[in-house]
Amino acid sequence: MRIAKWMTLLIFTIIVTACSSKQQSAPTDSLSTPAPANDTSTVGGKSLEGNVDRGAALFKTGHDPLPACSTCHSTGHDKIVGPGLGGLSVVAGQRVPGQSATDYIQNSIINPSAYIRPGFENIMPPIFGTVLSDQDIADLIAYLMTLP
Repeated sequence: MRIAKWMTLLIFTIIVTACSSKQQSAPTDSLSTPAPANDTSTVGGKSLEGNVDRGAALFKTGHDPLPACSTCHSTGHDKIVGPGLGGLSVVAGQRVPGQSATDYIQNSIINPSAYIRPGFENIMPPIFGTVLSDQDIADLIAYLMTLP
């Protein structure tokens, strides 16, 4: 049953990604304050400087064979498939006791079943941590920390 759920999600994601790639890209979200070019995070035991612009591009376009994060998550507060990520930097550090906002975001990417927000199902594929590099994850964290 669990495999069927993952296969259904994977097929859905592939279809949505294929359909959305034929549309013109939407204009870049404008942030209320200028985004910093870099943010330092500890990923994979290494202190890495994440780049907001690279993180934004990765969020919007994905990383083959993975779908774009924007396939399932909005940068505002709207639910698509997963929760909206607007204001994540403010609430992420309060979700799991003892985890900073950056630790929470990193864990949500590489081990998405560790904490499931109430009202959502455990459907995010657990393969992002095996496909994305530590630098990719640092870039995503840097970008997500800028969302108003």
